[in-house]
Amino acid sequence: MRRVAFVLTVFIVWWAQLPLHAENELQNVVITEVMTASIESAAAEFIELYNPNDISVQLTDWRVEYKSANGQNWHTKYTFEEFEAQPRGFILLATEELGLDENEVDGTFSGGLALAVGHIRIVAPDTLAEVESTNEQQFIVHDTVGWGSGADSAEEMAAVAADKSQSIKRLVDEDALFIDTNVNLDDFVVSNSPEPQRTAPVEEVIPPEEPEGPEDTDSGESTEYPSLLISELFIDPDLPQTDADDEFVEIFNPHNFEINLEAYVVQAGSNLQYTFEIGDVVIAPRSYVALKSSATGLVLANSGGAAQLLAPDGSVAASIIRYESAKKGQSWSRLGGSYAWTTVVTPGEPNKPTPTHTQQPIAKAPTSKRTYAKVVITELLPDPISPKLDKTDEFVELYNPNTKAVQLEGYVLKTGKTLSTSHTFENIVLQPGQYVVVFSADSRISLGNSGGGAQLLDPNGDEKSRSDTYGDAPPGKSWALKSGTWQWTARPTPAAKNVIILSGKAEQQSDNNESSVAINPEVLSALSTPAAIPLRQANLGLVALAAGLAVIYGVYEYRFEIQSNYLQYRANRKARRKDS
Repeated sequence: MRRVAFVLTVFIVWWAQLPLHAENELQNVVITEVMTASIESAAAEFIELYNPNDISVQLTDWRVEYKSANGQNWHTKYTFEEFEAQPRGFILLATEELGLDENEVDGTFSGGLALAVGHIRIVAPDTLAEVESTNEQQFIVHDTVGWGSGADSAEEMAAVAADKSQSIKRLVDEDALFIDTNVNLDDFVVSNSPEPQRTAPVEEVIPPEEPEGPEDTDSGESTEYPSLLISELFIDPDLPQTDADDEFVEIFNPHNFEINLEAYVVQAGSNLQYTFEIGDVVIAPRSYVALKSSATGLVLANSGGAAQLLAPDGSVAASIIRYESAKKGQSWSRLGGSYAWTTVVTPGEPNKPTPTHTQQPIAKAPTSKRTYAKVVITELLPDPISPKLDKTDEFVELYNPNTKAVQLEGYVLKTGKTLSTSHTFENIVLQPGQYVVVFSADSRISLGNSGGGAQLLDPNGDEKSRSDTYGDAPPGKSWALKSGTWQWTARPTPAAKNVIILSGKAEQQSDNNESSVAINPEVLSALSTPAAIPLRQANLGLVALAAGLAVIYGVYEYRFEIQSNYLQYRANRKARRKDS
């Protein structure tokens, strides 16, 4: 039995690691965000697409189509002409009413997307795969999203419809990768902050006459080295990253042939006083290489400096890039032919601008800015222990340190490595000294197991609380605030006073921003309607089933020993009776 179990286990592990697709098969281009109207204009619309592949994808003759709630046919909204989607790049289509400049979009379309119910899909010409006939041409559907209760052509279940100046936005996982389960309801969430994004196309560079790259000539003349670009400088990392380990200089190869960077020299610093000679590093065509300070020893001055790349013969291979005082946690990136600061740091990948919020709702508040009460983030559980799951049992705990109740409606909780997932509170009142717990099952928050944090914003967008950033999360431990310090504890206490467990000992000292009276989970029932998101209990049925299966397996595995012991017991008992 043990041998059979071992062989079966090996087979399952081997089978699970088989690739689902061939290595050269491209992933589908997907729809990542849609806005159908703004408060100012019913025709202010945009459709955002994304290429998840590591190589560019030719979108020539691809179409974006729309179907109404009760419509029978799909209608073309936009057809791409000679367009190439950048690797891991965004494509933005918008109406003129959205108010963006021509260089901020990849194409325009006429309005007409319904607010309450509708469908959008992206299709590509194809004559070999499973296809459907559209206008006498063969097309393959790459992605479809439907929203609203009447969306009959959505993927499985339709996404929740967004209101004016809101959007439906595709969720990302803990690694900041877009989620695509082919169920629109699970993949999309309504966002109060639409963020239309576009990745600018890479400038076309004509390769030299000899595409294999430079070669030494017989005449003894110096080698002509191809030009390169310094595409990104990460100068002043934010904690937990450090200058000594995580600063980097990124180089981009704009050519259609690979280049060996051996003997190229990077110069950096306020006066280019730091140098690093690159070893045997090959940079692929139209690809990036990030050289980190931990490996190079290069120093990028926070107060201002420059960087450049020299070819092995001392000539300039990449022109000097200068910057002023560095912005904390941002990189100096080449975007659309010029350089700018961006909060999206992308070592070894195409650069992305800082996301911009457009078409924000117009508040009906009075002219003076309203002041909102402080609410504190006190505990995070990034990695629950099985049978609990990340997608249902991760949580963030908030605490009201005030002497008055706080109405949480409009507060926004952001989570993750880049604070990219969010939850907006509705009509929840948090009483003085009370807690509220937000679970991933009910809010779509996502706390990364390999690092992250949380931030709380009031309805004005002002920060009210922020957790310290954590690294790799120990399974089953929560990141808790105690006496002004964030630390790991082996005893998660959702909706109750934090208890720090260190080396088997509990520290139960009073916290400056918490009530000295512990709040048990039943406190949630006292909150005003609707109540705070309820705590989730362990699935005792699954635990019992697992225990039962373990007992059955143990009986079967040791059946011969049990039988032998039983027979020995009977023989001994019979012998005692005979002696008596």
